[in-house]
Amino acid sequence: MKKEGYKYHPRGWQLDPDRIDTDRVQYWKHGTMLTVLEKKDAVGMVKRGDAFVITGQAIGAMKDGISIS
Repeated sequence: MKKEGYKYHPRGWQLDPDRIDTDRVQYWKHGTMLTVLEKKDAVGMVKRGDAFVITGQAIGAMKDGISIS
């Protein structure tokens, strides 16, 4: 159960776009998988700080360094 007011700040390794290891990457936001992206697009989102790596095949939405996925 999530604590009210809890904010998840992704760890250092989750900000490394080189952790993405598949050609197609799931994109998650607010607990829902929104789409599947090409690797280059997912890498760009992580580099810009719009997303973080969840696993090698999934990224999560992020705003101001805090997860919104």
